[in-house]
Amino acid sequence: MVDLYKKYYLDSETIKEILQNGIVVFDTSALLDLYYYSSETRNEIFNKAFNYLKGRLWIPAQVYFEYLKNKSKVSEKPILSYERLLTKQSKDGGYVNSIVDKTKMLQGQSLGEIKNQLKTLKEQTLGTDKHPYLSPDVYAEYESVLSVVENQLTDFSTKTADFQTRIQKEIEKKITELQSDLLPDNVNNAIESSFQIGKEYSFSKMMEIAREGSFRYSEEIPPGYEDGKEKTGLQKYGDLFVWNQILDCAKSKQKDFIFVTNDVKIDWYEEDKRTPRFELLKEFREQANKRIWLLSMKNFIYHVNLLLDDQIHENVLQDIDSVQDEKENDKIRKELSADDIQKIFNNLIVKPIYVIDKIPKNESIRLFDNPDIYEAEDENGRKFRIITTIVGGGNYARVLHGMTNAFELKKLYETGNEHYWYYNFIIAKNEALVEKIMEHMGKTKVRKLFADHSIQTAVCYLNEDQNINIAKANFDI
Repeated sequence: MVDLYKKYYLDSETIKEILQNGIVVFDTSALLDLYYYSSETRNEIFNKAFNYLKGRLWIPAQVYFEYLKNKSKVSEKPILSYERLLTKQSKDGGYVNSIVDKTKMLQGQSLGEIKNQLKTLKEQTLGTDKHPYLSPDVYAEYESVLSVVENQLTDFSTKTADFQTRIQKEIEKKITELQSDLLPDNVNNAIESSFQIGKEYSFSKMMEIAREGSFRYSEEIPPGYEDGKEKTGLQKYGDLFVWNQILDCAKSKQKDFIFVTNDVKIDWYEEDKRTPRFELLKEFREQANKRIWLLSMKNFIYHVNLLLDDQIHENVLQDIDSVQDEKENDKIRKELSADDIQKIFNNLIVKPIYVIDKIPKNESIRLFDNPDIYEAEDENGRKFRIITTIVGGGNYARVLHGMTNAFELKKLYETGNEHYWYYNFIIAKNEALVEKIMEHMGKTKVRKLFADHSIQTAVCYLNEDQNINIAKANFDI
């Protein structure tokens, strides 16, 4: 009797078998992500994984077209991330220049103001023939300390300038290394030398698929229907063109396929983001009479590494994980709005607090993991600041960052004599991460911050519907 489950859902041994003998296809997201990895990671992938699969790597013409269309924009992003350290771009960055500017202000304006105030104070109090009169001795020790501070600030200013020079040189070195990777474009060269590229579709063929796609998308039959909500014209059917070209290749080559994609949307994967949609497995089997499985880049590297004599370094998986986490976190941040934060108060905390809008971050403070800040107030006019930090991984540093961001922001506001009430929401991107986060809640520094009720903190998570739930809070809900 045929095991209908195993016919479609493949185990590790079957995936291993396909990697040994079948065809491996990359989609656009997997190719473009190569630009985000370190040069060491890319070289490990090119020299080991790609070399092992030599002659069996293939990309559809639609993937190659999308890659060529987007590669320049993507490949420049790592360079911009270094430039942003020096110079402010949009509402973020410029940390080095800000440090230098603040040092100059500290040495010039702030110290100058203290000296001027002290001079005026002495002029007002040293006349022996009138009140107020103070003995010159009262100033002696403070003037001595002020002189020391002035000398120290001069030295500090010199060291800050040296620091600026050193860090500029280091950043220029990194940018030069990245540019040497781009010119020549090592990623593009690796793709063109390692992958066979399929034939492009004619316009009439694309229109034929689009007509079928219109029905598929209306019934949410994968792949690609999520793009139907965001794109127009034939662009919305890009994933469907890719899928059809894979089916055509499989029918022609009569091989099993592994499809490497970092596009983990619901129109490719089940809700677990690991299992391919059944409709895809079924259609592939019927059309080509062969098997297919989808793997993220991380899972692809993990499985192919088991077959290599010269194994890929473990840092590669960490690098891939870090890039994917940051991309997912950025996506969540962009999708979260003031309305989503308002729902927390309406549905979970049930307090009459009204979220007004997201506000820009102050450039003079270093916050971790790019949190968002919202202004709000309650029915009595009390003003609030709400900090949200997306946690994409369960490591200790991410949890600590989520805790400290709110306290750093509070400290900054109070320095400027601004006083608010605070809520701090540490939001795990899925419920599975909550258990890992809770493991760190008992560690001394995190525990102390969580116990500080001057900031009302909640550990939250996004459920399957992308709504925010609260797992634990240091206040009553």
